[in-house]
Amino acid sequence: MTTQEIVPPSPDAAQIGIFGNFSIGLHTGAMQYGISLYTFETSYLNLKLTLNYNTNGLIVDKVSSWVGYDWNLEAGGLITTTVRGQQDFQRGGRKEVPEGLENQYNLLDFLSLTEGYDLEPDIYSFNFGNYSGRFFLSADLSTVYTIPFQNLKIDVIKLAPTSKAVDHFVITAPDGNKYTFSSKEITTTMIKEYSVSYTSTWFLSSIIHPTGDEIKFHYMAPIFTSVKTGVNQYITRNIGFNNPSTYCNGTDCPHGSGISINSINHQIIYLDSITSNYCGRIIFRKSGQRSDYPGGMKLDSIIIKNQRNETIKNIEFGYQMLNSTMRPPNFVQTITSDMKTRLFLKYLKIRDKNGSILENYGFDYNNMISLPTRLSLSQDHWGYYNGKSNYDLIPQGEVPSYYSGLFPVITANREPDGQFSKYGTLCRIDYPTGGYSLIDYEPQHDGTKEVGGCRVKRISSYASADAEPTIKRYFYNTYLNTGISYGLSQGIPEYFYTHNKWINCYRAGDGVIQIPATCMSGTLVSNSLLSMFSGNQNSIVYPTISISYGENFEAGGEQHSFDVVFDSPGTVFNTSGGPIYPLPYNDRCWYSGTKSAELIFRKSETGQFKKVKQTNYHYDREDSRNKTEYKCMAIINRIDEKPHYPDGDPPLFDLKFYDVVSYSILSVWDKPSYTTTANYDDSGNELSTVTTYYYDNATHAQLSRESTTNSKGETVLKKYYYPHDYATSLFNIVSLKDSFILN
Repeated sequence: MTTQEIVPPSPDAAQIGIFGNFSIGLHTGAMQYGISLYTFETSYLNLKLTLNYNTNGLIVDKVSSWVGYDWNLEAGGLITTTVRGQQDFQRGGRKEVPEGLENQYNLLDFLSLTEGYDLEPDIYSFNFGNYSGRFFLSADLSTVYTIPFQNLKIDVIKLAPTSKAVDHFVITAPDGNKYTFSSKEITTTMIKEYSVSYTSTWFLSSIIHPTGDEIKFHYMAPIFTSVKTGVNQYITRNIGFNNPSTYCNGTDCPHGSGISINSINHQIIYLDSITSNYCGRIIFRKSGQRSDYPGGMKLDSIIIKNQRNETIKNIEFGYQMLNSTMRPPNFVQTITSDMKTRLFLKYLKIRDKNGSILENYGFDYNNMISLPTRLSLSQDHWGYYNGKSNYDLIPQGEVPSYYSGLFPVITANREPDGQFSKYGTLCRIDYPTGGYSLIDYEPQHDGTKEVGGCRVKRISSYASADAEPTIKRYFYNTYLNTGISYGLSQGIPEYFYTHNKWINCYRAGDGVIQIPATCMSGTLVSNSLLSMFSGNQNSIVYPTISISYGENFEAGGEQHSFDVVFDSPGTVFNTSGGPIYPLPYNDRCWYSGTKSAELIFRKSETGQFKKVKQTNYHYDREDSRNKTEYKCMAIINRIDEKPHYPDGDPPLFDLKFYDVVSYSILSVWDKPSYTTTANYDDSGNELSTVTTYYYDNATHAQLSRESTTNSKGETVLKKYYYPHDYATSLFNIVSLKDSFILN
């Protein structure tokens, strides 16, 4: 068993990057709330500043962003990197996976020749404007693949023409707007015994319209920070020993244990101002009083100025730094301030040019005086707080019974507990109008058992202090089956692995080498970073959610259905080697959470449900155009552990020292196929329409035809034309194509 490194981005980049990495919303039970702060406009461009909140519960090890725990400020955009294998542009560089490796001799030849190469593309997550998603690069950097396919032109700007290292990215949207990402955050981490630095985040530095309008983003000088990111624990024991020559003993077999804190160094940057060539500027006032994040900053205010440098709006952020009163991790000798404090947003005030308050928001959170220390071992399998008094991160009961006597007694309880995971979650919002909302949470549940985190149960909104509430009640099943929850989960992580290690044996007296012995080891391992930065972060997804207007659909309700798909595990390609931890996955879950249907219904006076409107959404994900399945291999090289036989090594013996897992990444053109809509009158009579969508030109990948047929069989056909549909000899078409203006 060998491990791959998990290297997270900075706390602020990680919080914003959630929206590019993971599908969030109703189908996960997440509490989401957004406040539009300002729209910065030029003649042809506009930039929205939005404050967003998103949570499924308190993740113990998570660090607050510069606007508070579980909040993020959208004020531009970014591209973050998830390193797979080695960082793409270091050491030997990337290489494509060739054909024919099923033959073991070919595989061994290939592995022996590719030492230092990386066969896994890093994944880049982007979030800007109306676009979010992921992409990866071919080994020679010539091709960019988006996940799923999007008609974005992504240019990779190298450090030098012959270099394989990326300096920055330029993304051109279908309207011709160019987004340049050249402001960088640098991450430094230890990979084995080497210190490796690379760009982990590219922030948006400019937006340029084809007419020349431009919005620029200015950042302060980099700040050096060191962040405690999580806890790692392992226990290794010898569970078997094969000694053909009888000259070895098991004392050289792997044996040990340890628990430690993971740390990582960042050169982080913060937004200073946003300017344009015509329309004033936005200034971001910050301060560095962050006991929870040494070196990090918090946003104190946003000042909006017009082109005459006059202040027209001032947005103030108020915080509370909460101290933990709970027991710290038992293995930590010194509890530092960054482990026992968290930054929470408490209020937001928007003032006009005279300083008068235009809007005033207040925020309260659950159980604010009972939060655990960061890096506490009181967390469930997914990293959410579970309130248990644990002395280990490895959960109890993970060792097979026939090995249990070889391992120390483990008593940690990593089971989820929704009554604790809701600690620190937003529970009240006070609005500028004088009204407020109360948010109730409940444990995540798949119908048979509780899983990690919490979900929204009810939102009660009051127009004033003495008003009756307007209630939205959330049920995680169909509206006809509200008594039981139905969700899908990938289950808990694996904690126990077996692996072999060979050791040289020497004959007593003359020291002549003998047939090597084999140690079979068992390892218990748990790393809290896995829950935050490896694979799909959602502990559960719900295929159908119903929303009641009132406690029991007194005013009707809605039902929403979603596609649900999980990534599938990769394949151990070299059966002579061992597994890799964590196991790489085939990338398939990118469309999980796509809405497949919605229903609006009412409740009659007799208590019967009556449909009002139903819409079903169908998608085409089988189109071979703009589709790529990219083969990848995760390889761990342990050839330095190889022992020797007295008369030469057996054929293919070297294969035992390469752990190889194959998987693939799928880039697919995910586009609407047809939509059916049915409207119902009071008697239940249905009037339906079917709208079919056609995409005839894969170059611009936009809607070409739209056909709508009603209940009477009448059809309306719409056709759409774009620059790439015309001959290049027509006036201005060449210019439009060259500018990547597709629509």
